[in-house]
Amino acid sequence: MYEPRLLDSVQSSQEAISEGLELPETSPDGRIVTLNNHGAMKLGAVFAITTTKFIEIASTPGTTVLDIGAAYGETCLEALRRGATDYTANDIEPRHLKILARRVAEDLPSKLPNLKLISGGIPHPKFNDFIPTSSLDAVLLDSILHFLDPVQVTEALHQIFSWLKPGGKVFALMGTINLAVFKSEVREGLERDVKTFVETVKTQGQIDPKDIPGFTSNVSEDFDFSICPKETLEAQFNFSDGRFFRFHLETAKYLFETAGFIIEEIVYTPINTFPYKLNGKERVAVFAKKP
Repeated sequence: MYEPRLLDSVQSSQEAISEGLELPETSPDGRIVTLNNHGAMKLGAVFAITTTKFIEIASTPGTTVLDIGAAYGETCLEALRRGATDYTANDIEPRHLKILARRVAEDLPSKLPNLKLISGGIPHPKFNDFIPTSSLDAVLLDSILHFLDPVQVTEALHQIFSWLKPGGKVFALMGTINLAVFKSEVREGLERDVKTFVETVKTQGQIDPKDIPGFTSNVSEDFDFSICPKETLEAQFNFSDGRFFRFHLETAKYLFETAGFIIEEIVYTPINTFPYKLNGKERVAVFAKKP
């Protein structure tokens, strides 16, 4: 993972201007694709259920929060508008954070001192230099964990657990195998693997994270290109990387609970857009807390 660096929000906003960094053009489906092809963002205050809950905590006076994978900062700006006073935005792509800082400087200049920026990818021990133990009230992981393998997810969740205060919340949203673009035989195979995984956990308890099913290092092999042309998917997935963890309700539950979290709610949520819409289980949402 890319080593974390603390960025100055004022300097970052100025660098965005000098480097000509601004929001990319919106695609025909209303999305703005990230600069590193790791997902996309939509403008406007229409957020996933996990993000909505996170914003409620972030905008409460006196809270300290962390947004992992903040991209261009739509969630951040909404939280700052509602009163957030201690908001840390993280992204693996520093240019995203510079654009985010520029947006805050232009739209909410008085809020720039309330914004902290950390570039780099989780998990990484250097994050602990910038985020103290038991210091956070909430953490958001919106479409981040499915880019990690099970070992990295395990490490990331343990790291996040250490940063949260007792009673602190984590809100996560991950992609699943239930996407229309995946071959049906791939979905069926993973369902069988998950059943075996559940039975193994029942008999053995905790297992080696490497044995948790769902991860692939070459996601393009799983796609049914008769559903959607390859060039369309290449515009949204990082094919030079190809890493994707196809989550299941059971694997998500296991990973969060073995990291020490109490799961308050875990549900499937839909993606209602082409080429992903399948059965209403396209994503899994986790609402969990540190005891």
